[in-house]
Amino acid sequence: MYAVLVVALLLANCTGSSATATTTTATTTSAQATRIFRQLAIDRVTANAHRTTFILTLDRDEVTLVEQEDTTEGVRTLADIDHAAWMRRSNRTYHGTQRDTALELRTEGMQPLSLNCADRRILAAPLDAGCETTRSIAIQALTCVARDQDMDASDGDDRLVFASPIGVDWLSGGNDCFRDGGLRFSK
Repeated sequence: MYAVLVVALLLANCTGSSATATTTTATTTSAQATRIFRQLAIDRVTANAHRTTFILTLDRDEVTLVEQEDTTEGVRTLADIDHAAWMRRSNRTYHGTQRDTALELRTEGMQPLSLNCADRRILAAPLDAGCETTRSIAIQALTCVARDQDMDASDGDDRLVFASPIGVDWLSGGNDCFRDGGLRFSK
């Protein structure tokens, strides 16, 4: 099921401008590399939040993707998310292989995931930047989309963005500058 690909790649800022990216081939030849991506969404009506954490481990041609689903209540802003008490709802582990830029992943009881990945330059806000878009930093991140989608034509709602060693968060909802979505470094 491609529901795990409900993420976006936009610049974390108050003005709504989007980040640009350049594509290069993504291959991992070194021993184990772990990258993290989190999607955090606040429901502005109920003040409940949902967090999905993706932990991607590439070890030569073998791939492991751990997907963790968490929820919390009583959040309306980015600061609320950072201090929330999260409750784990599910934990799923996918295993598979990497061939050039393609990842083939499987887990029990779910459809296989077929992803295309590439190293891309993205913009992410430091944790203390707030809405100061001039403080966003360009970093390299492994960006993945479903195999049947064009990475350059994707509107961002369907991307997983993995950075290493520090993770990246996609934030949306709430009553602050991330209302329309944006990337920041993980806390």
